[in-house]
Amino acid sequence: VVLGVYYFTTFTRHSPSKSPTLPGSVARHLQVCLGIITAVSAIALRLPTELAIRILGTTGVVICIGLFASPLAALKTVLKTKSAQSIPLPFAVATAINCFFWTTIGVLD
Repeated sequence: VVLGVYYFTTFTRHSPSKSPTLPGSVARHLQVCLGIITAVSAIALRLPTELAIRILGTTGVVICIGLFASPLAALKTVLKTKSAQSIPLPFAVATAINCFFWTTIGVLD
């Protein structure tokens, strides 16, 4: 979570206000993140353990799919300019490293 907050803060500080890689406003992104944190906390604390695990696991998968699909927001720009410059390199590198580590854990487990 700490690294995610650091990345988001750094990215928004250095990206233009109308960045094609960040649809919506920073404030809207913060509202959604706080809503997710609140919902996850409520589910974890109020529901029976098995049900909470199932709901949070499914939610995690959906968020992960959204995370991996987020570079598609820049697809229109990529196709129009025939350049991948609008896809943020740090995000692509972080995603590749994440996939490598999860693959390693899957193979070794």
